[in-house]
Amino acid sequence: MERGRRPDRPPWSADDVQIALGVKHALFVATQALIDAGDEVLVAAPGWPGHAEVVTAASGIAVPVATDGEFRISAEVLDGCRTPRTRAVLLSSPGNPTGVVYPEARLREIADWAEQHGMWVISDDIYRAFDYTGTYRSILRVAPQLRGRTVVVGGVPKEHAMTGWCVGWLAAPPEIIASARLHVSRAITHVPTVNQRAALAALGDTGTPIEAAGNYRRRRPLLVEALNGIDGIDCPLPDGGMFAFPDVSTLLRDRDWSSSAELAAWLLDTAHLAVVPGEAFNAPGRICVCFAVDDDTLITALERLHTALGPTRHESAAPQLEEAR
Repeated sequence: MERGRRPDRPPWSADDVQIALGVKHALFVATQALIDAGDEVLVAAPGWPGHAEVVTAASGIAVPVATDGEFRISAEVLDGCRTPRTRAVLLSSPGNPTGVVYPEARLREIADWAEQHGMWVISDDIYRAFDYTGTYRSILRVAPQLRGRTVVVGGVPKEHAMTGWCVGWLAAPPEIIASARLHVSRAITHVPTVNQRAALAALGDTGTPIEAAGNYRRRRPLLVEALNGIDGIDCPLPDGGMFAFPDVSTLLRDRDWSSSAELAAWLLDTAHLAVVPGEAFNAPGRICVCFAVDDDTLITALERLHTALGPTRHESAAPQLEEAR
């Protein structure tokens, strides 16, 4: 648990941690251990659908919480969604698909609210290595007093480009870990040893996350500029993560498409480009575009996008991307 001893993270011992078969499994185990049937968990909307799904799988109720113009939830809105059955709030920073990073002041506000009302916090930290603002903070770094009511989830797939190896973990108070161990033991016995060895080796390599973050940081503004160069698309610059989340509602209206899903299907058929429609994230009128690809793939994708959706407000971003290699 050496990574738990780094200055930006609270200390964890092996007894505080349960290894899981990937981050999604860690979230599943966390909710199974934490909530009872009918308990409510507050989740950001828009947000990754897997958050709501693991709550539902635990017989809980995922309550969507409206975010502000920067895709952040607030204590005020959380309190408006709170009921006697509310058990926890689920945070993700940086977020998927929004790329939002919660600043320290907002985390402190949410932590104070959680402490006041006896709420648990589930913190999905899977994208923590990909903060381009320098403002990322762990919830427990900001509010260590919540240690007894917080579950932190993480893993190696995103930081270390280990998709398919499926090694994640949850760090939590003893009563949650005890229950989590039972769930893991009864469902899968344990995470395969070879996967754990690979993850252990990866955690000793700090270079891969730094290199990946540098590449994503470089590609991010180029993708956003290219998207904003298309009439009818308005794309904010994400704080972190590996996704852009543009508003395409004007484009839909101008081209007589009925939904983001229809646009996504058209792009796949016409330009052979795969994007995720905003409806999947409780955000109709948006699409999710991933920039965790190599430069050549991104250049090709942007050229296809501009060809398919022109006219544009300015020239393709491909020359700028070529220069940035």
